[in-house]
Amino acid sequence: MIKGWLEPILRQTSRFSFDIIDLQEDKNFVPTYHELASLLREAYWGEEYLSVLAGRYGWDAVKDRFLQARAGTRLTVRRGDFGEALAAQYLGEVEQYTIPVTKLRFKITANQTLPGTDCIAIKLQDDRLVEICYVESKLRKSLDLSVAVSGVTQLKQDADTAIPEILTFVARRLNEERSTLAEIVEEYIFSRNIELDNYKLLVFQERASWDEKVLQNLDDEDMGLNPLGVYVAKIDDITGLSDNTFNALGASEIVDDDN
Repeated sequence: MIKGWLEPILRQTSRFSFDIIDLQEDKNFVPTYHELASLLREAYWGEEYLSVLAGRYGWDAVKDRFLQARAGTRLTVRRGDFGEALAAQYLGEVEQYTIPVTKLRFKITANQTLPGTDCIAIKLQDDRLVEICYVESKLRKSLDLSVAVSGVTQLKQDADTAIPEILTFVARRLNEERSTLAEIVEEYIFSRNIELDNYKLLVFQERASWDEKVLQNLDDEDMGLNPLGVYVAKIDDITGLSDNTFNALGASEIVDDDN
C-alpha cells in the first residue's frame, strides 16, 4: 500500500545534525480511499475483529451499534490519526519493522488524544532485540514552522526518562496477549540498553505549504537527540486525501489538532 507511493530517499548532503529522509510521492501509486480506510479500520479496531462481528450481526449492525457507538451519535476522528496510521504502515511495510502494539486501538473515544510517543517499532535478529525505535508522527495541512520541534520534543522526553511509559504500556499489552515478544520487551526495560535506541519523526505535510525552515528550526534547537531521522512526506492535497479516507471509513466529523 505504501511501497511505490512514498519512496524513501536519504539526503546525502545535509547541513543538519540529523538524518533527513524525503518520502517522495509517486502520484501513480496513491492508495485508494477505501484502501486507506481499511488501514484506519485496522489501526482503530482490527479488521479481523470487525469481520468476525460482521459475520455474526452484519456490517450495517457493526457500523450502527459498534463503530459509531464508540463516539456516540456520530463517528468523530482526529486528523492526526491518519498520519499516525501511515507512519506505522510505512515502517512495517517499507523498513521491515515490527509494530508490537497498535496504540490507536486503545482510545476510549475515537476523537481522544492519547498521551506519549505515538509508536514503538522493533527489529529482531535471531530472536534477539537489535533495535527499538521511538516514533512520532505529525500531519499538517498548512505551514507550521514548529512542527518538527514539537515532534522531537516528545521523543526527547522519552530519551530523558529512565523508563518511558510507552514501554511499560507495550509490555503489559504483549503480556496480556501472551505474545512471545513480551519477554523480549521486558528484558529491554530492565536492562535499558540505550545502544539499541533509535528515534524517528515522520512529518506528513501539504506539499504547497512546506518550508525548509521547519528543519532549520529543529536544528537551531540543538536538542541533542541521537540517532534521529526526520522523514518529510510532502503530499499533494493531503487534506482531501485524509477527508475522503475518513468519509470512506464512515466518519462524520474530523477534528484538526496541533498534537
